[in-house]
Amino acid sequence: MKRKTIIIVSTVVALAVCVSAIAAIPSKEEAAAASPAMEAAATPTVVRANVAVKPVHASQLTRTVRVNGITLAKKDVTYAAQTAGRLEYVGADIGDMIKRRKTLARVDYKTQRALEMQAQASYRLAEATHARMASLGADLVSAQKLDEARYAMQGARANLDLATANAANAVVKADTRGEVAEKFVEKGEFVAPGTPLFRVVDTRTIVVEAAIPESQIDAITTGSEVTVQIDALSSTYTGIVRTIIPKADPASRTFTVRVDVENADGRILVGMSASLQIDTNTLANVIKVPQELVIEGTDGRYVYVVHNDRARKVPVTLGDTDGDEVVITRGIVLNDMLVTFGHRNLTDNQPVNIVDQPIAMVAPSVAN
Repeated sequence: MKRKTIIIVSTVVALAVCVSAIAAIPSKEEAAAASPAMEAAATPTVVRANVAVKPVHASQLTRTVRVNGITLAKKDVTYAAQTAGRLEYVGADIGDMIKRRKTLARVDYKTQRALEMQAQASYRLAEATHARMASLGADLVSAQKLDEARYAMQGARANLDLATANAANAVVKADTRGEVAEKFVEKGEFVAPGTPLFRVVDTRTIVVEAAIPESQIDAITTGSEVTVQIDALSSTYTGIVRTIIPKADPASRTFTVRVDVENADGRILVGMSASLQIDTNTLANVIKVPQELVIEGTDGRYVYVVHNDRARKVPVTLGDTDGDEVVITRGIVLNDMLVTFGHRNLTDNQPVNIVDQPIAMVAPSVAN
């Protein structure tokens, strides 16, 4: 009896399990409704990035040579004594502006002037003696006496010329206007020929001297304009290439170029650092992009362009730089839609949303 009861209970439990399983099987309608949701859950999420773009257009590139130099005075003259003696007069001091023909110093001038006057008197006597003897005629004066008088007159004339030159050399005058940059002596000192007295610089025109690499010297011509930047003055000037020294420095393989810069206000001083920007030639129809748009990857340099609402990774070859831009010589072409914002986080073939204002960009959206 007990065994029969157990069999009946087991049968009831088995029937209950079967009924529950059958009830759990969805109908065709339920299965159809659930299928899209299951597929959506199984499909990976695709992020659509927000980017800004602009069409690639042609530009021009002006190639330049940039070098550093130093400022010099157009005229820089050191005046020295030409005769020996005591400095009787010193007519300038450091910082003085002097004009042309200004007397800077006199060296023992009184003595030299006295010697000149003495030589002049001797010459006049010799000249008068020769004239008087020549007027007497051959009957009263022998030919030898007349020759001696003529030679004495010529010697006196030579002594006068020498004394006059010494007197002139005793006075040191400026050959040009300028400013006294250095003073080497004081009144009363004894000087010898060649002793430096003053250094005078004329800074109305400044010369910037710079070294140009051998590889770039062929692109520079005399008379061309140069942009000169004086950092100490925070100012930019226009200069003219006046001289290209036709001999290279054997160690650095550079050529010296001298550029004239007008300095009417006197702000540019001698010895200042200057940078030169010399335009060499201009190229038309080149493609330039901001350097920040070029990405450095392990597989090279590339940019992103948009095509059919997808970002395309394009390898590029770079050329010259122009400020914060760089020339693209290979890779992108005119009218490509270059990604200008959001490019750092893109992947190749990623869907994108094009947004006009980069600053208004919101978080990337999810593609449906």
